[in-house]
Order: sequence, then structure tokens, then C-alpha cells
Amino acid sequence: MRLISPSFEILNPPKREDVLRHLELCGRVCYKSEDKMTEESASRMVRMLIERGHESPIEHFSISVRIICDRGVSHEWVR
Repeated sequence: MRLISPSFEILNPPKREDVLRHLELCGRVCYKSEDKMTEESASRMVRMLIERGHESPIEHFSISVRIICDRGVSHEWVR
């Protein structure tokens, strides 16, 4: 039997700024305020969404992750 240590790898990790801009756009569509986007507004907008509990726009971003783990663990995730 060969033992393999659990590990993970984020595939094609996005830049922080790109993530914030994308989430800002998703949030601003909800508030019809796309015209208020600036170079510095993304971080403030995402913070405001979280503080107000309006977290659904944050669900509009995803990443791909390669995970090496025990088969039992992976089966628990997909239940």
C-alpha cells in the first residue's frame, strides 16, 4: 500500500484585484449602480455587501481546486 499525504492546489489562481472587481460588478448590478464603479471602489463595495449581509453576489465567483485526499473524505463531501 502506498500512502499519499493530503494536499490541495488552486488551479489558475486569480488576482485579488480581479476577484474584487468581479464581485463589485455583481453587487452593483443588484443596486443598479454600475456607473459608480471606479478603480478604488471594489474593496469598499464588497465590504459593504458583507456588512449588510447581502452575500449572494459573492457567490458569483468560483475557483477550481485539485484536492488529494482519502476516498472516504471525498465521499463525505458529495453526500
